Amino acid sequence: MTNKMQDTLVDLIRHGEPVGGRRYRGCGVDDPLSPPGWEQMRRALGDAAPWSRVISSPMARSREFAEELASRLVLPLTVEPELREIGMGAWEGRTPEEVEASDPEQYRAFHLDPVGARPPGAEPLDAFIGRISEVYERQIAAYPG
Repeated sequence: MTNKMQDTLVDLIRHGEPVGGRRYRGCGVDDPLSPPGWEQMRRALGDAAPWSRVISSPMARSREFAEELASRLVLPLTVEPELREIGMGAWEGRTPEEVEASDPEQYRAFHLDPVGARPPGAEPLDAFIGRISEVYERQIAAYPG
């Protein structure tokens, strides 16, 4: 008897445009989707439903659309706190132009080395990757196939 593993389809979907336009948002700024952001999400997904469940970040810009999608497709929804976005520290809620004007050296350093030159107080990239990897592995184990 052969024990065949089931494949698991995972689609990662980024949120649409949040209220407030382009600015640094991590887990410290919880702006909801803007009307164009809602339209972007609805257009991107259409009526396709190849999933058996929806798993979402707790951030409003992701969670609110996930709630609508799960309801419309009659799918279970899991809101996973550890799927929150990476913390951007002192840059949270600020536009790139504001950051560049107030701290041009740090801004340039970040764009040259986004791993090694994180904004002051930002979540380290390796911590973020570890957090997301743990969630991914846990969810794959919980919902195989």
